Amino acid sequence: MSRLPLDQAGMLIRQQTEYDKTFIDDVFAGNYTSYYTDLHRAYAQTSRLGDALSTEIALRFPDKFPGDPFSHAVDLRVSLNNLLQEHSYLLTMATDATIAGRGVEAGAATAALHSNMDGLTTVFAAVRVGATSTGFSDLWTARTSAFLGYAKGDLATRVALTDTFASRFASFAHVEQALITAQIGAELQVIDDQRLKSSKTVANDDRAAATAMREVADSVQG
Repeated sequence: MSRLPLDQAGMLIRQQTEYDKTFIDDVFAGNYTSYYTDLHRAYAQTSRLGDALSTEIALRFPDKFPGDPFSHAVDLRVSLNNLLQEHSYLLTMATDATIAGRGVEAGAATAALHSNMDGLTTVFAAVRVGATSTGFSDLWTARTSAFLGYAKGDLATRVALTDTFASRFASFAHVEQALITAQIGAELQVIDDQRLKSSKTVANDDRAAATAMREVADSVQG
């Protein structure tokens, strides 16, 4: 059990509830620009709550969680993991809107993807010492464009992702290519589900794609 002070926990939970309600209201109002901004704020708040709890747990059980939970390296790793998983979910939200022909929503989701990429570019430059921000941005832009192209029916982008991108990103991030290929395959499966309107499988497959992204994040070498 965490020793997080009750007043701090209560404040974090109240903020989370408020932020969650705001993005839900945005959906019903059809305000997708605000929706993605408010969704990101709620997602970040979830991370703050998790950080507060996990830090207290790590301090209480140092034998099980050795190391300094306040170190800059820990912050970078957590940020990388959070941003990559956020990318996975934002991407499938964008592809769903694209496939369904919801142009306004697709545009807002794509803008959110660009904002997420800006955050990833900063974190990758810090995690991967010597890596250029341009190198990452070019790779990630190509990845995002290929997935959106696949959602629009360009099946050739599958090869661009599984072969070209996977190989280049594996070299850039020093990650085993099989992990990247597996994550790409999971993401493509979600898009196939969306195209086929497979409501019984899309949620679990979406979760699987985000989980696979976590494995990629954990494997990035500095």
